[in-house]
Amino acid sequence: MTSRKMKGHWWVDFRYERRRIRKRSPVDTKRGAEEYERLLRQRLLQGLDLNGHTEEEAKQEIPTFEAFARSSSRPTSSPTTSRVPSATSG
Repeated sequence: MTSRKMKGHWWVDFRYERRRIRKRSPVDTKRGAEEYERLLRQRLLQGLDLNGHTEEEAKQEIPTFEAFARSSSRPTSSPTTSRVPSATSG
């Protein structure tokens, strides 16, 4: 296990299937970083992503741009024009 303190924060830093995993620990202690690393390794071994989702769940959560544009195609407000007071010479 590799837990490191960098720039005042505890980080986990390890390799999994030739991929480097480096994440900041949510608990800012050495023991918290070690526990976080165990949790991340366990998720990876179970076939989950680092957030605990399966591959199918991760794909379902992220809409395509086309789906997003269809659901958000309504204008949220009408365009406004700002009134700038004219300079009067007086």
